[in-house]
Amino acid sequence: MRGLLLLSSSLALIACGSQTTYTVSGRTLTVLETNFGLADYYCNTLAQDEVMVVMSDFALCGEVHAGKASREIFHSTDETNLRIVFPADGWLRVPPTTTFTVGKSDCSSGNAPGTQATAWFSHAPLGMADYDVNVNATSGTVSVTYPTGYPKETQLSGSFDMMFGSDHVAGSFAAGFCSGTPGIAPGFGS
Repeated sequence: MRGLLLLSSSLALIACGSQTTYTVSGRTLTVLETNFGLADYYCNTLAQDEVMVVMSDFALCGEVHAGKASREIFHSTDETNLRIVFPADGWLRVPPTTTFTVGKSDCSSGNAPGTQATAWFSHAPLGMADYDVNVNATSGTVSVTYPTGYPKETQLSGSFDMMFGSDHVAGSFAAGFCSGTPGIAPGFGS
């Protein structure tokens, strides 16, 4: 009986696992999947050739491969996501680890001084056409270790430490490339 109890307790701990969560403006993201995409611009006010890492509470890449549009993916269910945009020119850097300054950006007319990267924490309630929470990071850093091979065949890893107003969000990511058409395209998640 004691062995069965220990086995049950062990299985319960394994089943629970440790999930990564982040909270901004009272909304919590429990990360299920982390992906990245490459484009000329996700944010027109940052350097050309960019990466967008998307941490989501749903299987984002599967939705992309199903051919769903951004609005359908991000606004047809109750979902929360964290999107981080930074330059892709690091593919050519040696050493491949680079740290960028995160700041506010409206991605159309300007950035806060010194901004090299930006991020948004967003939540969409079921059936809402717009986010009820869509907070742009106010400050912080993102450190990225660029892959040494062709970027679409590998993962992109890094860490971040950012402020979204008074909410502090810090962690790491290992993002898989979400390939295909349209992939994680510009305007994705907005």
